[in-house]
Amino acid sequence: DARMRAEASPEARRDVEASAIAPFMYHHRGTLAYLGRAAAADFGDGRALRGSNLAAKYLWRSVYWSQQVSLRTRLLLAMDWLKELLFGRDISKF
Repeated sequence: DARMRAEASPEARRDVEASAIAPFMYHHRGTLAYLGRAAAADFGDGRALRGSNLAAKYLWRSVYWSQQVSLRTRLLLAMDWLKELLFGRDISKF
């Protein structure tokens, strides 16, 4: 156990302290809002971007796509977006 070794010698204590995980640091990278037929992006440093329907749609999708972790999720997204392109949006649930 690392704790027992750290209590046993000062060298082991330094090794355990050096291997500790660094504290979490949050860095805001901006905000993206997709509102129906338009999107706006605020990058937090005074820069902003506003887009039309098509630009907003693909800006939002590219950010959303890049945040997916697994290949499975990316494939499911691609299939959903292809289904929407071919058949339109499903509004039967509203």
